[in-house]
Amino acid sequence: SSVSGSCAGILQGIFTTASSSKETVPKAERESVAVSVLGLEGDRQECAVDEDWGGHGGPLKAVCCWSADVMVELQREGHPVLPGFCGENFLLGGLDWEQVVPGLRLEVGAVLLEVTQHVRPCHKQASNFLHGQYSEISPVKRPRRSRVYCAVLVPGKVSLGDAVKLHVNTRGAKAYAVDPCVLGRSPRLDWWRLVLPSRPFLGLSGLALGHFLVLGLGLLLGRLSVGWPRQWR
Repeated sequence: SSVSGSCAGILQGIFTTASSSKETVPKAERESVAVSVLGLEGDRQECAVDEDWGGHGGPLKAVCCWSADVMVELQREGHPVLPGFCGENFLLGGLDWEQVVPGLRLEVGAVLLEVTQHVRPCHKQASNFLHGQYSEISPVKRPRRSRVYCAVLVPGKVSLGDAVKLHVNTRGAKAYAVDPCVLGRSPRLDWWRLVLPSRPFLGLSGLALGHFLVLGLGLLLGRLSVGWPRQWR
């Protein structure tokens, strides 16, 4: 990857899941860590690897990066956000965060990343913001403050203080989308999401909800068949 037109920054924070906790946030700080195509060593993700449902993890969401400068800005506004509390793996300082967009590449120490998408915040972030306003880092409301997910193009090891290069000449080079093939999932198998959601809904597990939907469809067809001509039954 060419480094022409790159901007320099610094790796100010490295965070992975705390080994002593069952929770995935806040994350614990590390001095150095190995990075593979599936993320940071020791970083456990709570959510399944699924582009449709979101959640951290998988080859297109291997590393979550955020701006240390944006965090300081939020703290000055009174938000109680702290390093590692928003689920970021890398906290990067000294970069023009508005330029960090999908398709752009980041060189962090020996590791080469490519930004794949902005990160949608969830309710777990509420305690990090005044009045629970986690939309302060929403890519819709405040795109300049949003975290980003990255794919790992070149694995390696990183340490605190490593140089960060933002390859501005790659900005917008690749348009990422929800592509089942990228994640090694056959799109032909995705029909089951219509009847068996993988997340709880209204207090029901996906399996139970699927059973109710199938049962309801059967009852509806049964009632309709009563009025059908005899030869159609």
